[in-house]
Amino acid sequence: MWRYRPGRSQSAIHDNLRERPRPVKSAGPPYRLVLGYWTDLLQTDPEALQTRIDRLVATICTPVLAIFGDQIASSERLRLTRTLGAEVEEWIGSGHFVHLIDPDRFVSRLLAFAARCEATAPSAPTPV
Repeated sequence: MWRYRPGRSQSAIHDNLRERPRPVKSAGPPYRLVLGYWTDLLQTDPEALQTRIDRLVATICTPVLAIFGDQIASSERLRLTRTLGAEVEEWIGSGHFVHLIDPDRFVSRLLAFAARCEATAPSAPTPV
C-alpha cells in the first residue's frame, strides 16, 4: 500500500520509483533475513496479530491505494474500503511484488493516484 503525503511532488515520487535499482535474480534471500522478518508474524497468535493490525490501521488518516497481485477475499476488500476508504485493485497473476513485476504500470497508477490526491487535498492553512 502507498499512502499520499502532502507536499511530495509528482516528479519526486516518479523519480524515486523509477530510479530504484531493479532486483537481481538470485537463488533466494538469505535464510536469517527471511526468518528475522517473519518471526513475529509466525509466532504471534492470529487474533492478537489481527487486533494489532486493526489498531494500527485505525490510525491511518490519509488516502490509501492498495494493489494486490492476486484476488483478495471480499471480506478483506470490505475491511479496507470501510476502514480506510482505500482504493483497492487486484492485478491478478502479478504475485506479491506487483511493483517489481510491472513497474511501468505501477508507477503510472501511483502517479494518477497521487495527482488525484493532490487535486482533492484541502489547501494548507494560511500562516498568521
